[in-house]
Amino acid sequence: MRLLFTCMGTSDPVRGYHDGPMLHIIRHYRPEVICVFLSGEAAALDGCGARLDTVLSHVQNNWGGYAPELRVVRTQIEDPSDMDAVGAPITEAVAALTAEFPDGEVLLNLSSGTPQMKIALAFLAADLRRSMRGIQVKNFERASGTTERTNAPDYSVADELECNEDEAPDAPNRCSEPELMHMQRQRAKEQLLTLLDVRDYSAIYTMKNLPNQLKALIGHLDARDQMQSEAARNYAQNLKLPFSLYPVRTSAPRSDYAEVSEAYLVLLNRSHRQQYEEMILRLNPLVVRLELQLMKTVLAGKNLRLEDVIDRPYSRRPRFVPDMLANKLPEVYQSVCTYFGAPLRESDVSMEVCYRILEHLPDVPVDAMPVLKSCNLLNESCRNSLAHQLTAVTAEQITAACGMQPAQLLNQVGKLIASIYPECDPALFTIYKRCGDYIKSKIL
Repeated sequence: MRLLFTCMGTSDPVRGYHDGPMLHIIRHYRPEVICVFLSGEAAALDGCGARLDTVLSHVQNNWGGYAPELRVVRTQIEDPSDMDAVGAPITEAVAALTAEFPDGEVLLNLSSGTPQMKIALAFLAADLRRSMRGIQVKNFERASGTTERTNAPDYSVADELECNEDEAPDAPNRCSEPELMHMQRQRAKEQLLTLLDVRDYSAIYTMKNLPNQLKALIGHLDARDQMQSEAARNYAQNLKLPFSLYPVRTSAPRSDYAEVSEAYLVLLNRSHRQQYEEMILRLNPLVVRLELQLMKTVLAGKNLRLEDVIDRPYSRRPRFVPDMLANKLPEVYQSVCTYFGAPLRESDVSMEVCYRILEHLPDVPVDAMPVLKSCNLLNESCRNSLAHQLTAVTAEQITAACGMQPAQLLNQVGKLIASIYPECDPALFTIYKRCGDYIKSKIL
């Protein structure tokens, strides 16, 4: 079904013995439903001369059985030159029409009404999320028009229809469908900025007409956010940026810092998007790795290796074997047993077990324990329920659980990473924002 949404201006319905834009679109597109939007002035003109009813009767009697449904939206808009006054009512009226006919093809008349009405309809036509076609109609004089307008006191719609030259079989079709490329580009830019602010890189990457360098950078950020490190580096290898995507301090020892830092960046993005459930689930394995790294440093001062206390500490699933801890650090083992109130059992390494071991080890950095405690409290409060059901978590719940807002907690985790790994350059922690600012500078 084809639907026409149109305002009625002072060239409608017929002016100078030629179709006005509204009637010309009806003539050449034959919509089944015609929705006419009237300002207060236009409604008064139509009421005085019954113009729309006269046009509908003429069409039904002279256009080979064509009988469209006419709908009229009468408003009390006093000043149709006020963008704020016309924008919302027009948008709402179009939305109501599309909601009633969700599968209909909507035509928007871009040539009738005040300039502000035309702008509002042009924005709707340029909206890439909607299936609408903007139609413009050129004046038959190929200029602004010199004939008497339809709001003149002596205007007669019946006389104009009777002598309408566009009724002739060979009358030209003055309709066209502008591409509205500038407005579409502006809408696309606004959409990109919105997606960039929420860091939805997957959605941005699917957008058309992105410059190659920006598309590669977006691809890099998307892959990196998905922890696809190889793909991220492939995207990055040909990028020429005024900053490093992987800032790191030189002369640093080899470690698991690259994986830890990338996992931390993912947490920052999840917090930025308020995806707190995923943030909490991903926080646990990261904190365990930080705890093990801290443990490694402290044990080195006792001439012990991490693998003397933790089985397979550098694997994907390190194991806690009680006998190993009891053999190398009996006092620590006893303290941890006392806390749990029972002999310890072999298990996968957990955040809490690591925290309790560190709690009873000497020389653990003073600043490390408070943030680990907060992470442990959050884990105890939220993670178990999240692991077994779809549970929404709010920032307020996180604050109540650990005493810090999500951003504050992650900021403390970032400081802990920087203190543990000498190769850490804190500039890395703002890399997504820096890339976002760079992208904005290239499209604004």
